[in-house]
Amino acid sequence: MPRNRLAALDSIGEQPALGDINLRIALRLMADSVIGRGDTLIGTILEVAIRTLDDRVAHAEAAAPGPSASVLAAAPVRRNVRIDGRRTSIMMEQDFWDALERIAMGTNVTVDSLCSAVNSLSGGANLTAAIRVYVLRSLCGAAGSPPCRR
Repeated sequence: MPRNRLAALDSIGEQPALGDINLRIALRLMADSVIGRGDTLIGTILEVAIRTLDDRVAHAEAAAPGPSASVLAAAPVRRNVRIDGRRTSIMMEQDFWDALERIAMGTNVTVDSLCSAVNSLSGGANLTAAIRVYVLRSLCGAAGSPPCRR
């Protein structure tokens, strides 16, 4: 079977999950848009997401019951950050940490100062949740997608 299962589906008469196809189309449109604007960082992140989705579809029939490697890799990671000079522990998935670090590098600030800013804007909400929402909204805005629900 060809490596890209989406391309082979018509030849074998199978249908992938409609959600996977719609997600891939949306990711491709966003990637083309941001790459066209010269934002290679977000474009690269979206390309990785597209390849990951293609791999998931390609290997769907071979998936064994139980947690997949991608689910196990999504286990939260605990890190210490300084919020307004005080050390605190935050637990998020590695993908969120990676995105937060890229956002901080792109804005020439430290992860600690970015977390402090998010904390001050969160109005006392759960800091980890506020950081996740901030990362998501930053990526949505950078990708030129419709505004995230507020």
